[in-house]
This record gives sequence, structure tokens and C-alpha cells, in this order.
Amino acid sequence: MPIEKRWVVRPHGEIEVVERLAQHLRMSPVLANLLVQRGILHLNYFYKSLRISVLYLLI
Repeated sequence: MPIEKRWVVRPHGEIEVVERLAQHLRMSPVLANLLVQRGILHLNYFYKSLRISVLYLLI
């Protein structure tokens, strides 16, 4: 039997933070909003999480 998945829609992140991330990272506001919803509020957090993700790919 297939596992049933549910999408959980979270409230929109802070508009100023979303717009700043979208501009600095040159990404869509939708993707920037997803990052903000997951707690990545600053560029340093984004680069740190990206670095960790890449390291896991190399292992």
C-alpha cells in the first residue's frame, strides 16, 4: 500500500527577509520563502547549510 503524503502549508515568511534573500541569491521569491520558512534567515545560514549538503554528497 502506498504511503500517503500530506503537504503542510506554512504561513508566508517575513516579506522583507524573503525579498532580501531572493535578491542576494538571485532566486525566485517562492524559493526564498521556502528557505525562510525552514529557518534560513541570513545568507550565512544558507551558505553553511549548502556547504554541509555538498559534503554529504561527497561521502
